[in-house]
Amino acid sequence: AAAILLSLLSKSQGLPLIAVFFVADWYYGRRLFSFKTILEKLPFIALAIAFLALNQWAHHPEEFVRTYPDTFADRIFAGSHNFIIYLAKASFPTGLAAFYPYPDKTALMDSYWYYQIILALLITGIILLRKNKTLVFGFLFFSLNIFPLLKIFAIPYGNYIIADRYMYVPIIGAGIIAASLILALKGSRVLKVMGIVGFVIYFSWLGRESFVRNQSWQNDIS
Repeated sequence: AAAILLSLLSKSQGLPLIAVFFVADWYYGRRLFSFKTILEKLPFIALAIAFLALNQWAHHPEEFVRTYPDTFADRIFAGSHNFIIYLAKASFPTGLAAFYPYPDKTALMDSYWYYQIILALLITGIILLRKNKTLVFGFLFFSLNIFPLLKIFAIPYGNYIIADRYMYVPIIGAGIIAASLILALKGSRVLKVMGIVGFVIYFSWLGRESFVRNQSWQNDIS
């Protein structure tokens, strides 16, 4: 509880980790709703409620006006868009920016259906691969930790559509997904060699992108 408290005092990103505890219980075969598992999480749930209320009170600008989305239906569409974009940027971090303003509503709505279809296909794939428990755990870890950033609800505030600077915890889930897929291919020597070569190329590219990206952060504004 002390570690979670320190995390919440540092950043509100610690809130979704409390939900991840339940996913970890499922992964390790524990009974999710037994008296013991619920009781041991009560302190974390209490902390989550307290800090959620504190966040709501402290970070709500009195004159804040959300430019878009302005209806709950719009926010659902925006959430599906953001989920796919976050997952894509976790895998291939290109086109990064310090600030992502809401694009034109009409233009964005035209493309929302594509993201809905992609998300539906992704969830269907996870269901079909549900026997791969590690893959499902990674997907749930990523989904729970990225959920507050989908802009479905009023938190976080700000007229931006995504904020990839908060992906340091959700990206762990993306890494678990990648690792589970690699382990599923471990039986083939050819695939193993291809995987090693692919990783060398991929991480070399990531190193280059990191170096280039660091040039953008030069002062307090950027």
